[in-house]
Amino acid sequence: MLSEIAAATSALSGIKTIIEGFVSERDAAKLQQTRAELFKLLADAWQAVFELQQAALLQQTEIAKLADANRKLESQLAQAGKTESQFQGYDLVEVTRGVHVYTGPADADGARKPPYLCPTCMSKGEHSILNLQKGKSPNDQTRLVCPSNVGHSLGLPRGLWSMAHLGKPPHKEPPNA
Repeated sequence: MLSEIAAATSALSGIKTIIEGFVSERDAAKLQQTRAELFKLLADAWQAVFELQQAALLQQTEIAKLADANRKLESQLAQAGKTESQFQGYDLVEVTRGVHVYTGPADADGARKPPYLCPTCMSKGEHSILNLQKGKSPNDQTRLVCPSNVGHSLGLPRGLWSMAHLGKPPHKEPPNA
């Protein structure tokens, strides 16, 4: 009987080993399945991180563009403020026969000296200083030309005039007594 008990114990031990093997394989399969699910979750998390980094990079690029545009606009605004204050008090006057420009107050002699501003640009709220452009030949008309728009040019009459005389009030004859 002892041998039968020993054989039964041995059989039970073998069954236990077989059951442990099945449990181990089942646990290994479950572990493998869990590991695969974890790797998928990890891959999804990395994909989400990558997409967030891409979005952040796009936002940083957009912020940089907006900051650059803001700096340019602030610079233009500051320049416009300087220009506005620089040309405050300019009036539309006739500096020589038929030529009207915006210019500053007259000096002690009554002359309106440069800079002269383009009247067309001034009507649009822009400040563009007219440049003197002499004719290429004696028959060509000398002009005051707007650098912002070449079409805004003012022809100066031919005759005896110079920059020194431009802007002086017309000489008036004293009334006959």
